[in-house]
Amino acid sequence: CFLRLGDVYEVRAATTKKELDLIKASALYNYALSRCENQDERTRIVTMIRDLEIEFIATYIHTGRDRNSGDASSCTKDHKARLAEIRLECRDALAKIEMLK
Repeated sequence: CFLRLGDVYEVRAATTKKELDLIKASALYNYALSRCENQDERTRIVTMIRDLEIEFIATYIHTGRDRNSGDASSCTKDHKARLAEIRLECRDALAKIEMLK
């Protein structure tokens, strides 16, 4: 039931281009995974979640990568590295502001 509802939100996200619909689909898939006892079905749900993560990153994070190049964890590492660069830039900017006081 929750798995099918997640499918509905995934299709809806493809048509509306709203990231909240992908987030809802992911939440429903994760809930379905937590309730599933069949190992084959769990494997299928994990694959669905992984594909949804790749879709989300490719569509909304705009990493400049093709959605078929690499897995979600490599995209996550790249994203975290970019965030570290941004934090460093912010620290430098704040230090400059403090020096002006």
